[in-house]
Amino acid sequence: MMHNSHAGGTFSGRPAAGGGGVGNMITGKIRGAQETSNALLNELETVQGMKPIVQKIRVLNPKVVSGCILLSCLGLFFTGPSGGGSGVTTFDEDAHHVVLRVKKDFGPVMHRRKEKELHHINNQHLYNIHNVLLSDEEDEDLKVEKESGETYHLVFSSDCTPFHHWQSYLVYYSALKVKQPGHITRIVSGCDEHDAVEMMDWFEYNVQPLSNRFHIYLTPDYTQIKNSDTGVMEECKFMNKPHGMKYWMEQSHELDFKAHGTFDGAPTEHDIIIVIDPDMILIRPILNDFSNPKFSMIAKERRDNMITPSDKKFKVSKGFPFAQLAGHGEKNWHEFDLAKITGDPNTKAKNVDEHDSRMYFVPGEPMMATTGDMYNLVTKWTEFAGRTFDEFPKGWAEQVAFRIAAAHLELRFTLVNSLIISDPEAWTHEAWNFIDVIKASDVCHFAKNINQDIHPTTNAIHMISRYSVGTEWYFGKGIIPHNVYDCDHPLFLEPPNSVAVFYNYRWPPASKDKTIVEAVQIRRESFVICALTSLMNEAATMHKSTSCISDKHGENMKGDKNINLKEEMKIADLFGQHTRAVQMSSIRAWERKNNPLHMRANDTMPEPERAKRTDGQVVTSGNN
Repeated sequence: MMHNSHAGGTFSGRPAAGGGGVGNMITGKIRGAQETSNALLNELETVQGMKPIVQKIRVLNPKVVSGCILLSCLGLFFTGPSGGGSGVTTFDEDAHHVVLRVKKDFGPVMHRRKEKELHHINNQHLYNIHNVLLSDEEDEDLKVEKESGETYHLVFSSDCTPFHHWQSYLVYYSALKVKQPGHITRIVSGCDEHDAVEMMDWFEYNVQPLSNRFHIYLTPDYTQIKNSDTGVMEECKFMNKPHGMKYWMEQSHELDFKAHGTFDGAPTEHDIIIVIDPDMILIRPILNDFSNPKFSMIAKERRDNMITPSDKKFKVSKGFPFAQLAGHGEKNWHEFDLAKITGDPNTKAKNVDEHDSRMYFVPGEPMMATTGDMYNLVTKWTEFAGRTFDEFPKGWAEQVAFRIAAAHLELRFTLVNSLIISDPEAWTHEAWNFIDVIKASDVCHFAKNINQDIHPTTNAIHMISRYSVGTEWYFGKGIIPHNVYDCDHPLFLEPPNSVAVFYNYRWPPASKDKTIVEAVQIRRESFVICALTSLMNEAATMHKSTSCISDKHGENMKGDKNINLKEEMKIADLFGQHTRAVQMSSIRAWERKNNPLHMRANDTMPEPERAKRTDGQVVTSGNN
């Protein structure tokens, strides 16, 4: 069976209609005895509606069922009548008693749930059965997108550092959770021999069991490039991306370039390649269909200037790639020596005027093209990247080189706004409109339990900013410890669902400045913090299920590793006591200066009190 060493996701409870619960995760202690697992499964099978779910679990390797967190295998999500969605099943009261039995046998499984909320569950008869893990059949079905019959290859490039390591796992997990169709591949460049062995070992036992569609490819280090003028070797870490992409496309078993030596006429020529960054986390599948305005946003000017075929106007096809509109790097590359960069004095890139450059040649990730088009782009990308860096030695020179390659090949991109959100202060090129319509009182809970039927969202969150609400709630990828998935590392405390209502300012931990911001920005920052913190906790639980519970052969670890599933720290606290002390001192100084009667910082108060200004007016975020 495929799942020979996995052990499930997390259990995020959803509040009932009218209830005040948060997205509550239910996790369990490990009980290695197989008879305990079987007894619980037998009991669960007698509960109305549970039999097909239990049968699905039983097809897993028995060692897995005994070695994993049983609740993670089940994937139980609690919800009230408003939960809706497929898989909502009505249970009789026995369901609640079975859950309490699981709680009793598996120790302190109630996670992030207050005792009063436990009593609230007792009155509910609707349970949403959800399993993040896929059966072999479900996994196989996702190899090809059902409606279009297309095969996708979502790929991201990373180096071999721990910084990219934890992000890469989060990409895999998010792809699993949203059921991204096709193959998902991590390209890793620059590993030494020792790191390469460890990388493959980690992938085999922690990622591969999640899906047969998940892959990894190791490439040489391409960061050292020779200056074409001076002959001096220079370092540019971003060169791994174009060269790593070319290496993967030529070596990939899934693309099978070797069998043909070309993609022209090959069976995979019209597959869709989706290029993302390792810090892009999926919250909705990326599909080759931008026709539905409910999910896709293309600026009117670009709609009016679309050049795609009429029968495939909103789809990637040969000669017509799509991409997210980039929000940076609009350097006018027309000023460069394009003949030198391209090696062609008559390059078509010279014919691109300012209008067309802005309209078609400012692509950012995610980028989508057919396999044949992407390979042609990547080939020229690798050829132009070094010479572009010679003339423009900046960190994003390789991005400029990609744009020159597209212009040289006359591959005009259809640029969309709805593939990512990243910068809460972006007002034109990102699809924050999806988030802005959510009530402040609902935005955090929704972010922890995203449901596209309730509110459509962008496809991914690009973690490039430092997100902050108040002083306590923060997310920044640079501060996340590299050992975040270790067995004994705690989970993160998640913001309260009302976080967007409590605050009208942001104050990142490393900053001395408090900034009053508009309600809409608070809502945006709250969405990202709540979504990413919750998703990281789920991913960490999944990773611990595979790495801390079973050994490489699926045998029980006999409790010799401590698995920590407690939420014990806020991400903001990772900055250390000194930084936090400096910040709190700044907070008090700000309060004394701006309101002498209010000597205590807002964030040191209990939440109900924190929600009020000194004049007694509640601090709201507008759309309530």
